[in-house]
Amino acid sequence: MVAAGCSQRTLEHVLSYIGCRDLNDLKSMVSMMMNITISSSSSSNTTTSRPGSGYYQGSGGPTRHHGGYYQGSSRAGGGYYQDTSGYDRGYHQRSYGPGGNYYQGNSSSGGGYYQSRGTGRLDRRIRGNRSGPKISFANGVWVDKRFSLKPSYQNCVAHVFKSQAKIVDFMLRPEEAVSEINSWAESHTNGLIKDVIDRRHILPDTRIILGNALYFKGSWEKKFNPKCTTKRDFYLLNGAKIKVPFMTSSESYLYGSFGDFKVLEIPYQRSMQEDHKRFSMQFILPNKIDGLQNLLDKFKNNNPINSVFSSHHNFQFQLSITDLTEFWIPKFKFSCSFEKIKFPFMQEGCPMELTEMLQQNLGDLALSNIIHKALIEVDEEGTEAAAVTLAIGFGCAPNFQKPEIKTFVADHPFLFIIKEDISGLILFTGAVLNPLSE
Repeated sequence: MVAAGCSQRTLEHVLSYIGCRDLNDLKSMVSMMMNITISSSSSSNTTTSRPGSGYYQGSGGPTRHHGGYYQGSSRAGGGYYQDTSGYDRGYHQRSYGPGGNYYQGNSSSGGGYYQSRGTGRLDRRIRGNRSGPKISFANGVWVDKRFSLKPSYQNCVAHVFKSQAKIVDFMLRPEEAVSEINSWAESHTNGLIKDVIDRRHILPDTRIILGNALYFKGSWEKKFNPKCTTKRDFYLLNGAKIKVPFMTSSESYLYGSFGDFKVLEIPYQRSMQEDHKRFSMQFILPNKIDGLQNLLDKFKNNNPINSVFSSHHNFQFQLSITDLTEFWIPKFKFSCSFEKIKFPFMQEGCPMELTEMLQQNLGDLALSNIIHKALIEVDEEGTEAAAVTLAIGFGCAPNFQKPEIKTFVADHPFLFIIKEDISGLILFTGAVLNPLSE
């Protein structure tokens, strides 16, 4: 939504940053995101329960965050690409996520993917009981009552971002505005994210606040057996090690080895209704215990890495179904929160040209703050994740694969991605530094 309100050089910089050719390309991408989330939510016939914690969608910033960071929603409906920084070591990076390709295998084992070739009553009963991930994506706009949206921007908000601007009084009733925005965030994240904003974020010259919220809950296609979960060593970036619950399975998974890192993909259960979407989670594991920074730098530079990745918006890993000699991934859950997030196009001394949002021309409109809060939880059943991002505007003046032994033991910091496989749309990305941190 920020990009849709920009003009001139700012618009060019923002579109370039998020990988869109023009506003029409951005609107098409947002429409795809909305269609995926709306149809996925409607095809799920299960009610999601509220867990103890979850994870993060959006952008990172200068705030330190323990246990992991979450970047999420690459090129998603918020209109900008979130950037993350603030590890335990304090270094700054932007991570990119691969779209990945997907292979659907058939299995007749219990708990596996069941694809019937018959039309019997039992087949229909099994298919009818399956539901895909529950996904919710919402956009919000709050405008101070002293101002109004330009008709073109209001039309974009309504028809592209599927939202309506709410009129609030930031100057005289800021507490009411804070309460309304926090209620919206909690409602659209299934109760996972609370108090994303408080009174100190509202200034007398606050004119508009843009928000997006993303929620995901999916069960693994083949769930892990809790009886096989055991504690193993996980090695931290500072050289220490801790005992962490690790999950394992003897199933075959999509896997690939690319020189100094490996990728493993686990599919989520699909709806057996007329829904052609497929969702999965990818684990991107550097071979070296301290290799996470090099891996992030590699993605940041958008390096083709000898044709391992495609040259499209998202990286494309070439994976194949593989029987792994050893396979362990940790259970984890953490949350993160960022403020004062800065993107490369927000240059000091170069005000953003946010000229296409408000009717009144009472001085320049600038972004005073970008806030992001997210949670994620991964266990034997599946994944639950949520994130909210708010942008506050105010007035101012070569391929390498090991041929024999193939293992995937995520016992040190790694990246993860949650994505829709057909479109390649990335919903969440992040890094796990310590699976026990919350």
